[in-house]
Amino acid sequence: MYTDLSGKRVVVTGASGGLGKRIAQRFSAAGSKVTIIGRSQVTWIADSDQDNYRSVQCDIQNIEEIERVLGEWEEAGEICQVLVNNAGVLTEGALLDYSEKAWDATFNVNLKATFRMCQLFAKHMRGKQDCSIINAASYAATLPAAFSGVYAASKAALVSLTRTMAAEWAPYGIRVNAYSPGVVRTPMTEPKLKLHESQMLEAISLGRLGTPDEVANVVLFLASSASAYVTGTNIDVSGGKLIIQNPGAAW
Repeated sequence: MYTDLSGKRVVVTGASGGLGKRIAQRFSAAGSKVTIIGRSQVTWIADSDQDNYRSVQCDIQNIEEIERVLGEWEEAGEICQVLVNNAGVLTEGALLDYSEKAWDATFNVNLKATFRMCQLFAKHMRGKQDCSIINAASYAATLPAAFSGVYAASKAALVSLTRTMAAEWAPYGIRVNAYSPGVVRTPMTEPKLKLHESQMLEAISLGRLGTPDEVANVVLFLASSASAYVTGTNIDVSGGKLIIQNPGAAW
């Protein structure tokens, strides 16, 4: 659909599986040159598709290693035009008992490391053409829930930073946006869906779960020239989760 993505160098973090995997696949299908950065080894790339991908096994908290890799690309004259910060951690726990260690584990990945990635790639992108940074937020950023309050706070802070980055980096030709997935069936959500799927569906206006492709559609839109005048926004991809108090009685 987005022909301008063909040939673009795209980096997707946290794409060993789940939503990140599908996002990376969709960019590849659009003709992009996709680099996957993740802690786990990528095992899903078929032998016939090896030429379409690069894989860097690295924790995004190890910014020095990512800086080294980016430096090698720059020496080779390669430009990364799209960064998708999909990597993140979901932690749960009552606030009264939440430990400093758990707090740091959440904020170090969801906010600190993601910000450092944005900062590093923005320095690489400034002055280039058609560059875009896209951050994975969450509906929890605007609608926090009990027992996942620290996760929600980290995503809310990321949404705020996304808006400020968009303003500060616009003069350099860099657009910065976020996307907030709702309940999508992935390996991460499957355990909760097994226990509470019917109750979770009651809160979604469209009455169904989202798909990885539906999230990827929004990410590709934000990376493409179709969204050339869109920056500093956070697109909700939740099927209308809790947009009113009782979606089931909207009539």
